[in-house]
Amino acid sequence: MTTAYEEMRAAKELLDQGALTQEEFDAKKAQLLAADEPAPAATDEKAPQKRKTGLIVGIVVAVAAALAVAAFAVSSLLPDSRDEYVVGTWSGYFFTVDSEPQTLSSSTRLIVRSDHTLTFGGGGIDTMEGTWHFDKSQPNEEALFCEVTLDDMDPITMLILDYQTNPVLSLNFDTDFSVYFKR
Repeated sequence: MTTAYEEMRAAKELLDQGALTQEEFDAKKAQLLAADEPAPAATDEKAPQKRKTGLIVGIVVAVAAALAVAAFAVSSLLPDSRDEYVVGTWSGYFFTVDSEPQTLSSSTRLIVRSDHTLTFGGGGIDTMEGTWHFDKSQPNEEALFCEVTLDDMDPITMLILDYQTNPVLSLNFDTDFSVYFKR
């Protein structure tokens, strides 16, 4: 199969030899150039609309991502509305060993701070420092569940019962030992 270039070259040689007239050569040249020319690109009238739609989708995705990040940041930084029921100084009330209540010195204190740190001790108990946070996996209308980490101990449960009217806070070290506090 010969290319348009080769055929034009052959036609030029025939023109130079006088076998073709200038008009015949020009007609052959126009025919070959038209056949060799790539078809004009189809104009996509929807291309600008596609670019515009893509831009809008990109902006919407970026705004949604920014809103999600902002919502997470705000929810992490703002205090939980339930903090008011937990934060403060709690005085020793009693403790239980094997489900038997025992007297606890009122000088035993649990100080719960809004920065989610706490101090536990006094009344003959060595002072321990720790952190706390709400345990959202245990929603309850009558009690607030928190997880507490004191010094190097495993996490324990802090439970605030009847928190809206007559709150009692308990630190549940295990099934056999809990310490209770009142405001």
